[in-house]
Parts: sequence; C-alpha cells; structure tokens
Amino acid sequence: VQNPALKVVEKAADAVTALFDTSANLALNAGEATAATVGASVRIAGGLVRGLGQAVGAVGDAQVVKDGPMAAPSRIVAGIYHVAGSVLTGVGNATVGLAGSVEGVTVETARLLEETVRVFGEPTRAVGTALRHKKLITVRPRRGRGGSSHHT
Repeated sequence: VQNPALKVVEKAADAVTALFDTSANLALNAGEATAATVGASVRIAGGLVRGLGQAVGAVGDAQVVKDGPMAAPSRIVAGIYHVAGSVLTGVGNATVGLAGSVEGVTVETARLLEETVRVFGEPTRAVGTALRHKKLITVRPRRGRGGSSHHT
C-alpha cells in the first residue's frame, strides 16, 4: 500500500512538471513566432532598400543626355546615381540575406530556452516517475491477526 502522503507528492510533482513542460512549449512557440515575424520584417526592409537602389539607378539612367555639351557631365551625374543605386541594392540584398541568419539565431535561442526550462522540471519529473514505479519508500501492510496493531 502506498503512503497517502507520497501519493500527494506524486500528484504535486506531476503538476509542477506539467507546468514546466507547458512553459517550455510556450517559450519555443513564442520564439518560433518571433523568428518568423522578425525574419519577415527584415526581408521586407531589405526588399525596400533593394527597390530604392534600383530606383536610384533608374534615375541615373534618366540623367544621361545623348548629344551636346551636357552629354559628358550627364554621364558623370548618371554614374554617381548608379554607384549610389548599387550601394543601396547591395545593402538591400545583404539585409535580405541577414534575415535568414536572424531567424536561425532566434529559433536556436528559443530551443535553448525550451531545453533550459525542461531541465528545471527534471527533478519533479524524476520524483513523479519514481513514485509511479514505486521506487520510493512505501508503507508495508501490517502483519498480524485480525486488526492487531502489532508491527513485525
């Protein structure tokens, strides 16, 4: 017969373990949602900067005068726009590429947090498991004749 106090401890250990497990799952889910949100935001920002770079390059193309005394200076002005557009396009591309790294780091951080929370729940998990498998102290039934309170 299992000691009633140990049964209470088993139930309490199971409840605490469930709390840790739920918290760990919440941490992971929140981390994954954050990673997706941040990653998408960084990609959008990168795409906007890349688009701006392409627009600046197009403005440079529009500056070119084919003939006349302004032809040579217009190519210089267009070149400045092209350089600026290339820089912006490169920054946009790098930002889009960075989004994947940000997502990866955020997800791995969430996984680390999840495992850390689960580790804190291990002692109560071990107690609950031991009690369920009767590996802890149990009360031996009394031996004797008919209702005697004599212990052997």
